[in-house]
Amino acid sequence: MIIQDDMIVHFNENVELEAEVLYSFLSDEDDLLFGEWISGLPLEFIEERTVLLSTQWIFDWLPEQQTKIYWYKPRSKEELKQYFLKNLYPPYYCVVLPRGKEITEYKYILYAYEHAEFNNEECTALFVMKESILGSFKRDVKPILEKLIKKQSN
Repeated sequence: MIIQDDMIVHFNENVELEAEVLYSFLSDEDDLLFGEWISGLPLEFIEERTVLLSTQWIFDWLPEQQTKIYWYKPRSKEELKQYFLKNLYPPYYCVVLPRGKEITEYKYILYAYEHAEFNNEECTALFVMKESILGSFKRDVKPILEKLIKKQSN
């Protein structure tokens, strides 16, 4: 795994690491929410875990869609790992949202994409698409990720 600017390359080498990377963005007051507006995932799983239903489109780099977005939260890191193994694989969007806030008050919007290119090689990458406080990824999250990478390489 490599951190390059606002991109984490070779992001999904294994389920354990992928979950650890995503949870590295959270403080104790934050939730990791996944957005679902396209069918394909088990609706029952999503509905049981939905914490916010929104029609606000926060993905300004994509064509706007008039749709409901189910913002759902895995019940634990372990559940997220099991879900990754069975159902959730890139591409997907998720946000880091302080508890009790509206979706437009996100800290980060993250995008996992399986056909990214890095050094002329196709790979899976996690992009930090937006951050509410400019520079917070590099200041707050990158040091945590660097420790995680170092720990994984030992």
